[in-house]
Amino acid sequence: MEFITPCTKEELLQLTDGSLFFPKNIREAFASHPSLELQLARTDVFSFLQNLIQGSCLCYADFYYAALNSSQQKAFREALLPQEAALLAKLVLDPGRLFYPLTEETLNFFYAITRRELLFSTFYLTGMPAVLWGNYHELWPLFCRTEGEKEQYKKLLLPYCMTDH
Repeated sequence: MEFITPCTKEELLQLTDGSLFFPKNIREAFASHPSLELQLARTDVFSFLQNLIQGSCLCYADFYYAALNSSQQKAFREALLPQEAALLAKLVLDPGRLFYPLTEETLNFFYAITRRELLFSTFYLTGMPAVLWGNYHELWPLFCRTEGEKEQYKKLLLPYCMTDH
């Protein structure tokens, strides 16, 4: 079995030349970053992320399972589908290393658990850095560093339905 190893925030910043940002919470993100609220059907959000990882964009998702207590971990495991449980077994779990690279396999897992509200992941997009907050009251807010980057993402998202925040 091939294991999937996460990285730390510091390692992720090194990999991206310090261009990523990490909002402390959703309120801070809305207050300090230009944003788009993606009101997309499940498959559209998935397809957007899938298209990014199939291109040249490296993407990561945070996963806080290792920080849960044992009863929370047990409840999470019991809610997983068999293929999700199989992927969980491949993840190297370390509470200090929370950022997993998105591949087809990991995207399926992180998207599904976030969509079903089992455990929320935030998606970190490189290239043109952005943060996609997974499933916040059925919205998927996309936070950008600048208004210019927000406008570029708007163009990338033209086939999708969205509203400005």
